[in-house]
Amino acid sequence: MGNHEKGNELEEIMNIEEEMMNFFEDVMYDSGNSPLLGRIYGLCVINTSKRIITQKDLIKKFKVNPSTISRIVKDLEKLRLINRRRRPGALEWEYQVEPTTFLELLTRQLSNFTTNLPERHDVLVQIREHWKRTLSTESKQLEKAKRDLIILEVLIKWITIVQKETESFNQHLRSRYSELIDDLKLIWAEKPNLTKKL
Repeated sequence: MGNHEKGNELEEIMNIEEEMMNFFEDVMYDSGNSPLLGRIYGLCVINTSKRIITQKDLIKKFKVNPSTISRIVKDLEKLRLINRRRRPGALEWEYQVEPTTFLELLTRQLSNFTTNLPERHDVLVQIREHWKRTLSTESKQLEKAKRDLIILEVLIKWITIVQKETESFNQHLRSRYSELIDDLKLIWAEKPNLTKKL
């Protein structure tokens, strides 16, 4: 395989990284966080299932001040979205996403923005279809490409689950709210029976 073909494969795989960074940028922005925080987290999600990312990697990728990267990484740690560790004898911290943290993040955020659920789902489906269209058969056999697709499939399934369960939960809340309405009606009744135990 020539260098040109290898370069195309690398570009195809990088495209999925860019789209996932965009996705998490939107999620973080909607929750009031820095878009760059979302992009860095998106990169971590799609890269650290088997590869550790260092601060140097992040500085090189995003070309921003090291202090900015350090601050954002600390914010991600506070949100419990990434873990850091330092191997014995090493001077630099290494960062890794826990397997379920991005699901917890989406659950937290998407439950607050239920109207965005279909949109988030559609975006991920589009990313997945783009992945299938643009990558060559040989590229899809690469381990990283396989992991990228698994991450996409898990995210799509998880949003579907959250959407379904949120709708069910909201129906339950509405039924319980009707019980409170009955109690409130007692207060405005002509002869209120306020001795009823709430």
